[in-house]
Amino acid sequence: MPAAADGRAADPGAAIALGLREGAEWARAMLGRLGDAARAPGPDGGWSPVRIVAHLAAVDDEVWTPRLHQLAAHGHPVWPWTEPDLAGRPEPTPDEAAAAFMAARTRLLQTLAAMDEAAMRCTGIHAAFGELDAVGLVGEVLRHDAEHLASLAEAVAGSRREAR
Repeated sequence: MPAAADGRAADPGAAIALGLREGAEWARAMLGRLGDAARAPGPDGGWSPVRIVAHLAAVDDEVWTPRLHQLAAHGHPVWPWTEPDLAGRPEPTPDEAAAAFMAARTRLLQTLAAMDEAAMRCTGIHAAFGELDAVGLVGEVLRHDAEHLASLAEAVAGSRREAR
């Protein structure tokens, strides 16, 4: 096991949890930095930063956490590709979106922390990603976060350029 900076053995589970938590905290900070500009469409007319963060919260609550619960029940589920439909939902304020993402991410982390070793080894079959255990599923959470947080970073950068 790799060593932490202080020489102790690094805990990969703690590192994963930290990465998951930091993504939500970073999104909250970026929405706060943008203020009212967080409601403006993204570059090329894409999702607003608020919509990006609302999407991340919805995916945690409607996709990732329920799938972890299925693994925690020692199941072997088959998962279709699914995206929460945000059309028709009112767009939250930046503070509401940030709070929703932090709350959803906390629930995901609590679910992950409560899983026993056997549940962590259970697998599901994803339509696009194939067979995934809990660690593989969390890898997809991190990949998904990175994709959308990159879009959020582009919106923040664009907002700074426009302010000059």
